Amino acid sequence: MPFNLLDVEDAHSLPNSDFWRYGSFYMQIVMRCRKIVGEVADAKYKNTALNLLTKINPYFGWRQNFTDLGNGSFVFNDPATFNDSVLKDLPIQPVDYDERDSYGIAKSLSSCGKVALMDTKENIVEMTSFLNDNRERKIYVSGHGDSFFPTIRGWKLRPVRNSYAEKRLKVMISSGILKHLEFLYKLWKPQKLLNHYAKWRHPKIEAVSRLDFNSKITPGFYICGILLIVCASVLFAEICSGAFSLRFSGWIRNLITNLQGKGLREFCKVSISSSR
Repeated sequence: MPFNLLDVEDAHSLPNSDFWRYGSFYMQIVMRCRKIVGEVADAKYKNTALNLLTKINPYFGWRQNFTDLGNGSFVFNDPATFNDSVLKDLPIQPVDYDERDSYGIAKSLSSCGKVALMDTKENIVEMTSFLNDNRERKIYVSGHGDSFFPTIRGWKLRPVRNSYAEKRLKVMISSGILKHLEFLYKLWKPQKLLNHYAKWRHPKIEAVSRLDFNSKITPGFYICGILLIVCASVLFAEICSGAFSLRFSGWIRNLITNLQGKGLREFCKVSISSSR
């Protein structure tokens, strides 16, 4: 996850030191997880948030209930002696997009392990296209669903009656002016992702056919799988019922045969006794 994904303002105002950058990054995660855990309703990600808190809290010298535990990586330490290698076991790692890819984003993603890059939807689209343009034909897929760390970026306006700024902002949004301004801004000052530093302009390798996690054809596979399970269940039921019906009909046939044989023997006994 990029350093500035959760709070872009704090990332710009922090001192240029790994100690403060990493500390602020993980503090943002802790605050988000505390909010999820503290919700009254059953949160979808409550167990995940608790797991993250259990792993991150000791680095701030806290216990699970946020009581003081003692020393930690971000407590009572000299920022000058901080080494980010002590955080390598944490499941979420901060990254930066730079010219040398010093954080090894492409290398980590190409390891085919359980690794994913968390970023905004727009950045993920550009990064996926860039990463899929490789001669090894490695396929990177993207997906989105319920966001674990939802972030809304916009303007904070105080509730004022007949607010002139709010009215003009609504006009800009509804008329499409804001969209044009955003497009021009991205042309003038684009996001500096890995494709920017690689001076990538367009795919050099032919596009690889792939299915994203959120592909429209994915529900078709789910429906097909459900129908196959239903068909297999019906076939199994037919086989069981067929075997049961054969066994039952055989039992009935044997019963009738025994009854008929018994009746014939009784008839013969009656005939013999009468003849005497």
